[in-house]
Amino acid sequence: MIIIVLCACSLDIPLEDEISGNDAIDTPEAAKEFLNAAYYNYSKELVSYSFLSDDFMPTYLMNKNNSTKKLYYWDAVEISYLAKSIWESHYHTIIQINSLLASKPYMILLNEDDQTSWETTLGSAYALKAMTYLELLQLFNDLSNKLGIILKNKIELEQLPRSSTNACISEIEHLLDNALELLEDKDASTHYLDYNSTLMLYARLKLWEENYEAAYDWVGKVLENKKLADGAINDNGYSSLWANESCNEKLFAFNIFTHPLGIYREDDNIGDEFCVSPLIMFEDNDIRAKYTILPHRMNVNGGDPTLRPLLGKYRTSYDDISPLDMNYLRVAEAYFIRAECLARKGEDKEAIKLLNELLQTRGATPLPEKLLAGTDLIKLILDEKQKEFVGEGLRYFDLKRMAYPINRLEVDKAEISKIISSNDFRRTLPIPDSELRQNKSAKQNPGWDDIIRIIN
Repeated sequence: MIIIVLCACSLDIPLEDEISGNDAIDTPEAAKEFLNAAYYNYSKELVSYSFLSDDFMPTYLMNKNNSTKKLYYWDAVEISYLAKSIWESHYHTIIQINSLLASKPYMILLNEDDQTSWETTLGSAYALKAMTYLELLQLFNDLSNKLGIILKNKIELEQLPRSSTNACISEIEHLLDNALELLEDKDASTHYLDYNSTLMLYARLKLWEENYEAAYDWVGKVLENKKLADGAINDNGYSSLWANESCNEKLFAFNIFTHPLGIYREDDNIGDEFCVSPLIMFEDNDIRAKYTILPHRMNVNGGDPTLRPLLGKYRTSYDDISPLDMNYLRVAEAYFIRAECLARKGEDKEAIKLLNELLQTRGATPLPEKLLAGTDLIKLILDEKQKEFVGEGLRYFDLKRMAYPINRLEVDKAEISKIISSNDFRRTLPIPDSELRQNKSAKQNPGWDDIIRIIN
């Protein structure tokens, strides 16, 4: 028997109220069901991260959704609500994984197939816990703050302080190492973190940590294992990323049973609350334009209807709201990380050469080898990365770690109305008050005390 509860929780909710006994997980099949529940409860806020970045421009319909509007303009209270939701669901995922890991002594393995199935599930669980910690660390910490997140490895309720940033990095590395050991030579799966996606998580960690030599090495392993063959990425292949189809580039995608962009729709006929920022420009032959941009005629305030560049990923038409997987890790990210690392090492020519490999598969014009160097080249690489990942959440993390200012655009205008400065405290999310009230050992991030006090 296995009991799975698919509801939100945080560290202030005792696990024993949710899961009845570790020995309930005693077969590989039961373990996999429990792992599925952990994936299900993971907070999938990629669209929200894109709102906080500079991926979008608001349309005149933005006022229809006050919550989204406030998030776009970096309202501190709205950001605190988002932080609470992410914190609670992420730690719910961690609690479920901890229970799964604690079931190891009770596991009944009857044959070699059972052993392989259990090792695959266990490895994926380690990788998912590492991914959860990494995203929490990226959101609730920056490298100038020595306080990381709360590391929870036991099942029972504990009053735990925030660990140091270095301790969090070490724990994530430990989890990833365990995952790699168990997942090597195991079958790959798009809906579960496998060997290649774990390598990609290691690269993300090292990039965030500013350990560029290590990040370079880890993405090298990804590209060796999932090398894009000549011609493998074309119009049809790229389109598979935005459908429930197998694709050489897709490392890991959440099976969410809904449409990933449902939050955008105002109604069936009028349009979306946001569109792709007109400051992001594609060449005509770039196949990413076809799938990133969905032209849709919409009204404007006091004017005639005009075409808007709605986000086209995951849909073939405005009315297409079919349930689809949500991409989280894909091979293209490895190219951009490695190109950035090369640029940081002063190997500008090699950085541009690698970036051009990807751009040519997209139909974009290759960059001249002596175009830019140093920080200007790094910015160019990140701008090209934004074109690749519009609406997928990655841009927010790049803007935060690079301390780039974040522009807010006027409604229906490619004009900057506001700038979120590089030192704005809101760029690091607040620890939820629910955590602080129940856990006296936890400390709040700078700048948030008064705002959280007002909310509560």
